[in-house]
Amino acid sequence: MSQLTAHQLHSIEDKIQEGHNNSQIASFIKKDRSIVVRLFRKYPRNTFHAETVIQERFKTKSIATQSHIRIELWGELALYIYEKFLLDWSPDQIAESWKEKQKEEHRKTVKLSKDTIYDWIYTEYDPKLLKKHLRRKNKEYRDRKKEASLGWKYQIAERIMIDDRIIDHPKCETREEIGHWEWDTIIWKDRKWAILTLVERKTWQTLIGELPLGKNAIWVTTDLMRLVSHIPRDKIKTITFDNGREFADHKMMSFELQIQIYFAHAYHSWERGTNENTNWLIRQYIPKKTDFSTITQKDLDKIQILLNSRPRKRLNYATPDMMFWWNEKCGVSE
Repeated sequence: MSQLTAHQLHSIEDKIQEGHNNSQIASFIKKDRSIVVRLFRKYPRNTFHAETVIQERFKTKSIATQSHIRIELWGELALYIYEKFLLDWSPDQIAESWKEKQKEEHRKTVKLSKDTIYDWIYTEYDPKLLKKHLRRKNKEYRDRKKEASLGWKYQIAERIMIDDRIIDHPKCETREEIGHWEWDTIIWKDRKWAILTLVERKTWQTLIGELPLGKNAIWVTTDLMRLVSHIPRDKIKTITFDNGREFADHKMMSFELQIQIYFAHAYHSWERGTNENTNWLIRQYIPKKTDFSTITQKDLDKIQILLNSRPRKRLNYATPDMMFWWNEKCGVSE
C-alpha cells in the first residue's frame, strides 16, 4: 500500500466518485486488487480522501524513520561537523568523510546523512555563520525528490492529470487536430522576472507574454487571458500546465475559457516536449544571462512573429502561421 503514489491515490478518489468497483480501480492504477482492498480497510471507501491519506502517510513515515539523535552537543561528531563546516565543506561531503573516518578507525559504522547534518546546523548554528559558509547562503534545504515522491509539494486543488488527456482527447496525442496547447515559464536568475510561453501542439503556433511582477497566480491568469483573447474558441480546446503554484487559479481559467486544463507530472518535462523545444528556440533571442528587466512585451512580440513565420521541417516547411490560421486554404499537408 505504501507503494501507491500520490497520483494513484488521487486517481482512486476520482474512480470512487465515478462509481467504479475495487477490481476496476485496481486495473486502472495497474495494481493488484488486494492492495486496493487493504487501502479501503484502513481508509473506508465511502469517506476516502486522497489528500488525507497522503498527509497521514507522510506523518507516519516521518515518525518511523526518525533516528535517535546521534549528534551530541560538544560531542565528537558535533565537533567534527563544526570543524569541516568552517572549511566550507557541504553537509554531503561531511557525511561521506565521517563514514570514511569510521572505516579507517575500524569502528562500527553509524549512518549519517546530509539531511541530519542540515537539521543540526540549521538548529545550532548562527544564521550569519550559515550564510558565510553554506553555498546556498542559508537558504532552506529542500529534498525535491522526496517532495515529489510524497506528492505534498505539488498538490494543486482539483488537478486533472495528463493521463486523462490521452483518454479525453486522443487526437491531441497524435496531433491530428488544432487546439491543444502547452504552457511553461522561463525565469530570470533572481526569479523576480519571468516570461510565459504557450505553444499549440499540432501547428507549433507560439504565444509569448511578459510577467514583470514574477510568477504570481493573479498575473499569470491575467496574462493568459490577454494572450488568448484573439484566438478563436474552436482553436483552444485544452491547455497542459506544469505543477507550479502560479497555476492555482486553473479552475477559474478553465471556466472563463470554457476549456479543459491538464497537469503534467512533476519532473516529467518530456510530457510537454513541444513547449520545451520552443523554449529552446526562444533562447536563441534571449540567452540565459539576459536581464529580463530589459525585455519588453514589444521585444517578445517580435520574437513571436519570427518564430511563427519561420518554416518548420516538422510542418513540411510550412510556417506555424500558415498551419494555424490558413491551414484549410493553403493546401499544406497535415
